[in-house]
Amino acid sequence: MKTYSVHNQEGRILRLIESTSEDIALLNVVDGEDLIEGAYPADAFYVRDGVALPYPTKPGPWSVFDHAAEEWADPRTPDDLAAELQEARRAGIGCVNSAADAVRRRYVTMIAGQEMLYLRKEAEARAYLADPDPAPAYYPLIMAEVGITAPEAWHVAQVYLGLSAVWISLAAPLETARLGAIAQIEVAEDAETIHAIVAAACAQIAAISNPTPEQPA
Repeated sequence: MKTYSVHNQEGRILRLIESTSEDIALLNVVDGEDLIEGAYPADAFYVRDGVALPYPTKPGPWSVFDHAAEEWADPRTPDDLAAELQEARRAGIGCVNSAADAVRRRYVTMIAGQEMLYLRKEAEARAYLADPDPAPAYYPLIMAEVGITAPEAWHVAQVYLGLSAVWISLAAPLETARLGAIAQIEVAEDAETIHAIVAAACAQIAAISNPTPEQPA
């Protein structure tokens, strides 16, 4: 039993058939088709003048092989290329923002309104520590955490400010890396450059940390 590769007139291999002879195998081809002996995968070979030839290296997923010219061609229009670039930029920016968000979540409880509450806690802590005679009624957030976050009100206020300082020390390099990468992505001229920017930015962002990350409530 022999294996034959059936191909069309332009040289594209269509299917493989098995037969005891070429004459019998030819009974399984139609007009516009021919065959050669041998099992040649359609995605790896084409036929030229009765000889199976390997496809040259494909330059990209967008490539279409021109069998007449025996080379890969790019069928994309300028509008197609522009749309692909915009999509690559959008996806790249999304990846960078997601990487930054993952770092934030190590230090900040991500629920609706929580970031505003952190700001209010910081302001209340600064006011409490500056007040020579703080009345509990004026500092409800601090008082709510006495015995939970810390045993005394002044200690709760210190915790608030300490966490704020930690967050600021992280936020500055995080925003530098995030916004810097986005600025580069927005002017990048091809997808390969965007992928390189994203990879470098995500590695830089992932490395940003504090030696004692403590997520506030």
